[in-house]
Amino acid sequence: MDKFVIWTDDIDLKDWKDCISEELMTEDDDRMAQYYDDYDSKLNEAWKNYEEEHSELLDMTVKDYRQFKSSFEENWKKDNPIKLPTVDEYIEENYDRCWDHVAETNQRYLEDERMNLNIEVEGKIVAIDDRGLWYGRRVGYDITKSNNLNSCLYPRTNSTCDSEFWVEYNDRNELEFRSKDIHHDGTNYYTYRQINDEDIEKFEDMVINHNDKEAIEKYTSPLGQKIQEVYGFKLNPSVDSSSLIRKDSPDDEPIDLTEKENRGL
Repeated sequence: MDKFVIWTDDIDLKDWKDCISEELMTEDDDRMAQYYDDYDSKLNEAWKNYEEEHSELLDMTVKDYRQFKSSFEENWKKDNPIKLPTVDEYIEENYDRCWDHVAETNQRYLEDERMNLNIEVEGKIVAIDDRGLWYGRRVGYDITKSNNLNSCLYPRTNSTCDSEFWVEYNDRNELEFRSKDIHHDGTNYYTYRQINDEDIEKFEDMVINHNDKEAIEKYTSPLGQKIQEVYGFKLNPSVDSSSLIRKDSPDDEPIDLTEKENRGL
């Protein structure tokens, strides 16, 4: 399924090689700097000795020096080999350090995305929840107190779960703003939509009191296009696009999460 990922903490260090090479492997730069400092020092000393031993050759030229330097460098590298690790080798030898650095950097990227999506929408944002709980899947909703898109860029389950935020087409060719939290009981999926203030009571009555899932589409509108306007991505609608409520979700009464739990929004 074609989707635009805003941010994910599903980290694979192999995808962060440039970051590790540029920001962590600086000690190798220090080693190389010291290596060539030693080389320059020994080269100057050897050339000085050579000049003293051949003082009768007063007309030594730049060409003579270059020939001497080339010969010296070849012998130096042979006698003083240095092998720097590849990025893969460095990751293997310093896995915990690499992981901590990448995770910290990735969190800074999340803060950047929250700044990018500092956008107020006209109505309140409702999160339609499809939760994987230890006793099965449950559908609920949470009308948030904020109408800013960046308020959705927080884990809704707890701070230790693995989260991802993305945009994809739904089965009506509308761009939906979605996220998921992976936790010890399963995976929670969320779809964020806009609801106008005058429709909140109708929405609550139809969805909570009458279990009318079609009311979700009737009284809310998708937010994905607003995010597309920020990033300028292009996606292809797919026959496999997701519906608003996952096909394997139960028909149980939906849960009103607005007052029951504070989701950080």
